[in-house]
Amino acid sequence: MITTSAKPILGSLCGLVVALLVGCGSPPSALDGCKKSCDKQGECNTSTSLAIFQCKTACDAMKAQFEDQDTQIEHNCSNASSIRSEIYNCYADFCDSSLANSCAKDAYEQHCDPK
Repeated sequence: MITTSAKPILGSLCGLVVALLVGCGSPPSALDGCKKSCDKQGECNTSTSLAIFQCKTACDAMKAQFEDQDTQIEHNCSNASSIRSEIYNCYADFCDSSLANSCAKDAYEQHCDPK
């Protein structure tokens, strides 16, 4: 069960999926971005460790969707590694999930070099 304290964090997850988000020696995956968003919301909102854990568990539950997003970026963008890193940074930099979502969407839509 997801507690009330996890709901603001999970709200940013929905935007993460919509924004087509995006390791050792490889660009961050969309799953990495989701989990980073959980960490960032924990820092910004002083969420409990339980809420952060629940957020990351929700990310894991959406792993297949995130893999599809990574595949779509790889398929559509010749600069996919750069796009995935840029999207990840959006979720690492912004406390406001709306700003992070907008940043991620812009990264994909404005900086993807079509194949």
